[in-house]
Amino acid sequence: GHALGTGVARGLGRRRVDPDDPDRVDLPVLSRLLGALVDGVVTVLVVALYLGWWRNIAHDIAAMLLKNPRHVPRVVLPLLLSDTPVVAWWPAGHPADLATDPIGRLASRRIVDTTSTDAFVSALIERKAHLATGDTDLSWTRLTPWRAALAATLDQPYEPITEAVVYSEAIPAAPLMRTWLEWRLGVPVTYLDSEGPAINQIILRTTGGAITITRPTGHMATVERNGIAVKELFLPRRSVKDLISEELSRLDPDDTYEETMSRLDITRLEPDNDGAADQDDTAGEQTENTTEGP
Repeated sequence: GHALGTGVARGLGRRRVDPDDPDRVDLPVLSRLLGALVDGVVTVLVVALYLGWWRNIAHDIAAMLLKNPRHVPRVVLPLLLSDTPVVAWWPAGHPADLATDPIGRLASRRIVDTTSTDAFVSALIERKAHLATGDTDLSWTRLTPWRAALAATLDQPYEPITEAVVYSEAIPAAPLMRTWLEWRLGVPVTYLDSEGPAINQIILRTTGGAITITRPTGHMATVERNGIAVKELFLPRRSVKDLISEELSRLDPDDTYEETMSRLDITRLEPDNDGAADQDDTAGEQTENTTEGP
């Protein structure tokens, strides 16, 4: 069935929330509720009014099970205020054109997750074809820690970068990372299949050697320069709850995502190699004399 989550975010200043209030519903509770409803066989509409922000969050939640999806806009519209920002989230299936969808038209931000589909290549092509201001994808949100780690690493002096390599499982975040790196660094980026988990290594080749960030377990990452470990970073894989929290922490359009999607080459969405067997040999050549690690 089709599952739809719509969050109506209303900023009420620094409203203090009593943690012992029996009417308070925390974000993990909302996440579990959505997870349970997604398994239903009828259209699910969850309307959450966020009466605080990420420091003190309280929710008024109305869950409605509708047999006819065409009734959704008429049901949700009376719940909205004209000056209230609206975020629409489709945890599972979603329409091709979010901005023209009856619910999407009511929202200033529209969230999907291309990772939730097996055919992520088709999903990314669809998202690019129907991209509109206010759209975002949790596959992109998953890249925030990686992008922050790369930015922090390049805060230190480095030689000109000539190319980059992204090692990852076949997931939608990988071609998004390749596209973002090519845009921001202005160099060719190769995307190679790996055993993961998810993105597990990014190599930046410079005229003075290689800068490598390796995350073998999905938790801690090691930064190496010319094969010498210089730093460890906490780079965890995050839950959907954490991803949604990030998206709700700001309601303005994600210009960087939109620019990245506009540059996405739909002919290069899959790995450039045929399997993960080449990673060890290739990585060994690129990061010779690397220290041993987990």
